[in-house]
Amino acid sequence: MVAFAAGRGSGIALVTEYEESYFGGGPYSHYEDFSQHETRLRRIIALTHPKTVLDVGCAYGFMVRRLLKEGIDAHGCDISKWCQKQAETIIPGRYHLAPADCLPFPDKSFDTLYCEGVLEHLTEAEVAGAFKEFERVARQRVLAITFGQPHTDGHLCNHDKEWWYDRIPGDSFLYVGSTS
Repeated sequence: MVAFAAGRGSGIALVTEYEESYFGGGPYSHYEDFSQHETRLRRIIALTHPKTVLDVGCAYGFMVRRLLKEGIDAHGCDISKWCQKQAETIIPGRYHLAPADCLPFPDKSFDTLYCEGVLEHLTEAEVAGAFKEFERVARQRVLAITFGQPHTDGHLCNHDKEWWYDRIPGDSFLYVGSTS
């Protein structure tokens, strides 16, 4: 198991937008371990053959739990204290309260970093900071981004795939189109 240091830098402000109201009665009120997680798990394993994975924006930790069941040493992080509370029973000791641009892990701690449905919720400056952190903590990345969606559900960074292609770190896999 990897040992982790305290947080670095200033980081994205931990916001209250993604707390109980978001998951308990908002757009993700029926958030659960969907069958698509299995498809995504298989893609992560096939693409990167990881021994260690960090799931950035893990919410309750369903992907982390699936990775652990595969024998992969996995951890998750998110900015939500509500998700942290839910994750205590799903992935005990594996949830880290941390923003994407300020990850509390040593350099190259993970073989693979997985991030889905997070980056479009950040500002352009936060995306740039997150990408720097992603490169720092993991050798390769699997990213899934919703391209060009209107400003709904907290989407702040709405750009076409070319914008994202120009910015993603090397040694990254990027889902284009559907993430299911």
